[in-house]
Amino acid sequence: DALFKQKLEAYGLAWLETDSRDGIEYNAKKMPAALMVWKKISKEKFPSWVKNSTCEFRKKSGNRYFMRIQQKQKNLFTDIEVELVMPVDYLFKVAPEEWEKDYQTAFAKFKKEENRLAIMSDFMRSLDVSEFGIYNYDRIMKEDEAIQLAASFNFKEQFDENISKPFVYYIPGSERALVKYPQYQWNDFPLMPDKAGLLFSLLPDNKVAIYGRKDYAKIKFSELKKMEKPSYDFDMLTIVEDIKSPDDLKKILLN
Repeated sequence: DALFKQKLEAYGLAWLETDSRDGIEYNAKKMPAALMVWKKISKEKFPSWVKNSTCEFRKKSGNRYFMRIQQKQKNLFTDIEVELVMPVDYLFKVAPEEWEKDYQTAFAKFKKEENRLAIMSDFMRSLDVSEFGIYNYDRIMKEDEAIQLAASFNFKEQFDENISKPFVYYIPGSERALVKYPQYQWNDFPLMPDKAGLLFSLLPDNKVAIYGRKDYAKIKFSELKKMEKPSYDFDMLTIVEDIKSPDDLKKILLN
């Protein structure tokens, strides 16, 4: 795609035009290697026939890989050591000028977001192992007692929406389930009348915002149910903890 290549060039990147069908792991997810930003570590140049080639990625250690470039017709290949930097779509969330002005600061934003997503992913995985039910919001929408309302959340912390997409999670009083609410769904938020429930969101900078069980119990569910177009503002309490692991989240949410 000519426009895509032009966009990459604005960020100082080159497109090799070698054909890769490999998937690589990034933040515990399988990602197409062809849609990642790579930094060349090897001193040798790419072969002149690179545009007529395929390539495969073999992990060396950490973020380092060997990229084997092989000519399709002839039995020629070159191994280039490369380092995985980030997904291409991360790059486009920040203007080229911002990368050029202060690369380290711009990149640090993504590293924080990666860390936040990794902690939340590990937390959900640990609950799943503990036989918690992990559900999306549509499961709650099917419940007859759920109250559909327009929800707003005051986090007292700023999300950079170019980089971070906030999610709210609900843990019922039974503590045997976790329900995920994406931001685009908050205008039609299914609230469960649960006197022992809680809501939380993992914030940037290793903090958690929580609407605790005491506040949740004070919600006047019967009044909301009578309203034609109910709405509710959740004033989230920010807990300043250095959250580094799923266990840190469990101590706050499940104790």
